[in-house]
Amino acid sequence: AFAKNRVKVNKDIVFSHYGGYRCCNCGETGQEYLQLDHINNDGAKHRKELKDCFTSDLYVWIIKNNFPPMFQVLCANCNWAKRLTGNCPVRPAVSITETDYSYE
Repeated sequence: AFAKNRVKVNKDIVFSHYGGYRCCNCGETGQEYLQLDHINNDGAKHRKELKDCFTSDLYVWIIKNNFPPMFQVLCANCNWAKRLTGNCPVRPAVSITETDYSYE
């Protein structure tokens, strides 16, 4: 129970630093849909460098490394759209790789 609670606390700390539980592209706030995204699309490389760490390990790494600016919060739809097309499914004219962090 302690470990599960620690992961939740670390997740809350990390998401809070990166703007809270809100997609920085479309504004989605459902926590179950939100993910940390490597802004420069280098997540696979980063995970390899960290020896294929689990998400809970990543939260600890982010905190220990003083919240590097390489992450953003995206919902699952925006994250996949960024990966596949680079465009937002909610605002098709907006490039997610150059998001302006506005929600309108």
